[in-house]
Amino acid sequence: TVIGEDGSFAGEASIEFGTCHDHPGWSEQEPSDWWNSLAAALKKLEAKGLVSRERSKKDERCLNIQITQKGEELRAKAGDIPNMLSRHVSFNEGEEDALHDMLYRILDSVSPRGPEE
Repeated sequence: TVIGEDGSFAGEASIEFGTCHDHPGWSEQEPSDWWNSLAAALKKLEAKGLVSRERSKKDERCLNIQITQKGEELRAKAGDIPNMLSRHVSFNEGEEDALHDMLYRILDSVSPRGPEE
């Protein structure tokens, strides 16, 4: 889900992965589906100038992915999403605090510095 700078709904996208149920009580997914989706998403991010990809000089099997300046600017804007939401959605104080905490936990988990410990 994407929210515009003015707090309005801007769009959404998702991908469902098939689940195989060969045996009662079992669920399996195909890891190649995850890999192919990740590769497609990275190509789209690179085409938009948000990340750059480069083969490792030490090991050509490895692909180094870097967030670009444009990507950093977008990530910085995303950091204001909790404040934008709180201006447009009515929650009681406890709900607002819980939402704030959850959103910042999500941001911390995807930031370059990793989750806070």
